[in-house]
Amino acid sequence: MTSHLTKKQLTLRSRQLNPCDHLFWKSRGYSERPQNWKDIPEEMRNFNAKKQLTLRSRQLNPCDHLFWKSRGYSERPQNWKDIPEEMRNFNAKKRLDLRSRQLNPCDHLFWKSRGYSERPHNWKDILEEMRNVNCT
Repeated sequence: MTSHLTKKQLTLRSRQLNPCDHLFWKSRGYSERPQNWKDIPEEMRNFNAKKQLTLRSRQLNPCDHLFWKSRGYSERPQNWKDIPEEMRNFNAKKRLDLRSRQLNPCDHLFWKSRGYSERPHNWKDILEEMRNVNCT
């Protein structure tokens, strides 16, 4: 699994797994590393991470109301079993499509999401500059 991660991603992940690093605590819902962090039992350190996993599993369960709320419904519809799978995930698909467009430098949404009113005429130069900044 880790062979597909970049060096930057591996570094971030290792910092999130190191209780001496502030990113360990931020990734578990703390604003900063507590003063008494060594006294906190291991299971409590990971409590917020477990809460997030529980929330995510509830969002993936069509029997749970959080599944429907995460897809733009106000509550689980009475006829939820009759709704085709692709329609249940329609709003999630729309969000993924939008995100995909925001990551595509040929799309105007890429540039709008970065503060431009439209794709600039020298967009290739700007993109190259962005890549160089992120590599350093």
